[in-house]
Amino acid sequence: MLPVYQNQSGKKFVNARELHEQMMVGKVFAAWIQDRIDKYDLIENEDFFPILEKTAGRPKTEYWLALDTAKEIAMVQNNHMGRVIRKYFIEVERRFRLQQPKTQAEAMLMYAQQMVETERRVNKLETQVTETNHRVENMSQIIALDTKDWRNEISKILNAIAYRKGGKEWYRTIKNESYSVLSNRAGANLDIRLLNKQRKMALQGVPTSTINNVSKLDVINDDKKLTEIYVAVVKEMAIKYQMDKIS
Repeated sequence: MLPVYQNQSGKKFVNARELHEQMMVGKVFAAWIQDRIDKYDLIENEDFFPILEKTAGRPKTEYWLALDTAKEIAMVQNNHMGRVIRKYFIEVERRFRLQQPKTQAEAMLMYAQQMVETERRVNKLETQVTETNHRVENMSQIIALDTKDWRNEISKILNAIAYRKGGKEWYRTIKNESYSVLSNRAGANLDIRLLNKQRKMALQGVPTSTINNVSKLDVINDDKKLTEIYVAVVKEMAIKYQMDKIS
């Protein structure tokens, strides 16, 4: 987990670059830290301490944040990892504030208790981080969905949403929601398009059994632009319903 450093006078600091990495911010570090400094009026040598470090390549500036500042930045990041890290900082502060033992025996007992409790809390936080990473990976797979094998992938996503809502009986409701959003966004009446397609097939002499099996998905598939819009609609629904697993 994110390390918290302490100097000889007992003041605690967090490396801003390490905080940026842990929070999985979608912005390069240099731009992100400057934005935080400007937006929240952070005071140099009080809230943060810039240190120019010489490396084999170009020199780079490391920013050390006071623990209170790091906690505030985690809070205003307003994402799941930010909230997890803020709780972690609060726990770190709690441990630092623990009353100092009076005897060596008390010190040994307190140390043992702290180690057990710290391990428990760290394990819990690591589990939360792992779960968050899994959600990010799964959401990335959903966002990467293209229109090549869209029918199977769409079916998986809608089924997953239905089960999250309460079971397979929700599938029709979720599917109808996706069609409704598509119709409104594309300005297309799927019911009329389906009826027209079936009539055209009948005039072409297509068997009735085949005509009866035609669905709105077939109508969508006939129109490339409509397909692209529908894929985007279902992706948005997956995000809306906070899907963390698509099987």
